Amino acid sequence: MFGKGIKKVRVARKLKQIELANLIGTTQDHISRLENDVHYPTRKVMDKILKALDVGLILVFWFSITEKDVLPEKVEIYNVLKPSMDEIVNNIFNSDEYIK
Repeated sequence: MFGKGIKKVRVARKLKQIELANLIGTTQDHISRLENDVHYPTRKVMDKILKALDVGLILVFWFSITEKDVLPEKVEIYNVLKPSMDEIVNNIFNSDEYIK
């Protein structure tokens, strides 16, 4: 659920999986499984990730949303609004590096 967002922020922070793993005291394999939504982070692990990446949960959540999370009848409007919403999120948080 949060994997895509974790990966987006990690990459924006120019961290490799192993570097993030070392920062939070886990393995590169664990980070890979989290980013690919094979496993979901516990609250404790998520807190460590958020601290290591210096980012809030809402941003990780936002960056995790994909078209497949949207009701089929809402996909068209999602695709129209998503780029603008991404820009708004970046402007609010002064975080151009978050979304590539």
